[in-house]
Amino acid sequence: MRKMICRYRDFACFTLAGIFCLLSFSNLTVLAAESEGQQGGRRTASTMSEVNAILRSVDFEVLLRTDTEISKGIGAMEGSYLLPLTNYLDLNFIGAGKSVTLDPEIMIDFIVERLGRGQSIETIGLELVTEFKKSGFVRQTAAPAPKVSDKAESAQMHVGGFVVGELEYHQEPDGSYHHLLELNQVRIYFATQLNSRDEGTNLGILAEFNPVPEEVIHQIEEIAISRNGISDTLRLAAPESDEVIPFEQLYLKIHNIGKSGVALTVGQIRLPFGIWSDYTSHRNFSSTKNNVLVNGFALKKIDLGILVEKVFPGGLDLKAALVHGRQGRTSSLSREDFDNGKDFVGRFGFSGRRFSAGFSSYLAEFAVNRKVAFGLDWQVSTNRLLLSGEAVLQKNNRVNTTFATNFDFNTVSSRAAYVQFDYLLTPKLHLYGLYETWRFLADGATIENPAYKVFHGLRYYIHPQFRWTVVEFGRMFHEGFDKGKLHLSSQLEMTF
Repeated sequence: MRKMICRYRDFACFTLAGIFCLLSFSNLTVLAAESEGQQGGRRTASTMSEVNAILRSVDFEVLLRTDTEISKGIGAMEGSYLLPLTNYLDLNFIGAGKSVTLDPEIMIDFIVERLGRGQSIETIGLELVTEFKKSGFVRQTAAPAPKVSDKAESAQMHVGGFVVGELEYHQEPDGSYHHLLELNQVRIYFATQLNSRDEGTNLGILAEFNPVPEEVIHQIEEIAISRNGISDTLRLAAPESDEVIPFEQLYLKIHNIGKSGVALTVGQIRLPFGIWSDYTSHRNFSSTKNNVLVNGFALKKIDLGILVEKVFPGGLDLKAALVHGRQGRTSSLSREDFDNGKDFVGRFGFSGRRFSAGFSSYLAEFAVNRKVAFGLDWQVSTNRLLLSGEAVLQKNNRVNTTFATNFDFNTVSSRAAYVQFDYLLTPKLHLYGLYETWRFLADGATIENPAYKVFHGLRYYIHPQFRWTVVEFGRMFHEGFDKGKLHLSSQLEMTF
């Protein structure tokens, strides 16, 4: 019976995706018309592919509006002066599942004006992030866009994606070493925006297709515990595999409902817990939110539910979601919640010009006496450095139920934190790193020694859409957990 229900549910999702794709492709002519006639006017992006498309149009127009010598300098940068803004938008908007609205004309004016003052394009690239935090590059009163047709005013469509190839040498949890040459991940985005003419309520649809889902790597998979003569291992058994649909995000979103600033998202969403990232250094390396050995699921996961969000004056924002587990419906981040309980997830954040922070909570089945998590995230930016991190406390008061164990205690918890950085050595060459610690406790007593993780990498931007992770080296330090410790890789990544 469960398989039949899953198949009907999967069929329904496929049908939704099919209808969406037909709607999207029917609007491809609209996108072409806009690219010819609409340089000004607001444009909303839900993926990094869309962000890059907007920034490419900005870069091209800046070249046209500056004199020859300045254009040569900008051309030599090949759009890389826009990378600080690209990384900031990924970490704070797109990666977090939020859309971002930009007015290309304002950005162009901002860049051209500073070039006229004689500022270097490297400095302008760093100032773009500061200016975005202040104004968002959106007019307070929207200027009318050049009119192409009634249809062109109301619909935008984008198809894009992300492809990663990797050469890797690493140690598996069983202790063996492997060389791998693989297609690490492939993601294809289908995004449609239906914009009202008065800049009021807008409707967006996003489908993120993952034919090659990304693997969550170098996580602690099991812990052996011996207490009062009873020995057992915490290990979450994989559920029976049914047919799955390789979609990650798949949702319908209503922006600015009744011009109230409230956004409502319904569908398959990213949990609004702490920091997400699609495009910057570390997406799935962190054990802080990827470990499943406390509550039986990761905090960095995709879930089916409803999300409400609102940005307030002064840089405050609030997100609240009601979700109820994936149950194997989709692929990609495979550390999901397999039950059908209704859970609450929320985040309250503040964003300033150089600093931002947020507090997140997860209450399984709305109860603080079952499975909970609380997190604090923060980011600091300077002219060349983006520094961010999270600290997370998780607690499960029903461990024997979750893991089918027979301990004489029923409470486990973890305390974890990481700090990561991205540093511009040059506009095209970035050094990045991650430092993390993770401690597991049973009835308040530490089990084994804390685990540590250290990752560093050097990334070269051949082109704004094409980057090469020259080398990435990671090392886990732990005793008593699984044995996988070493990671060495090189990657080629393309966003289109």
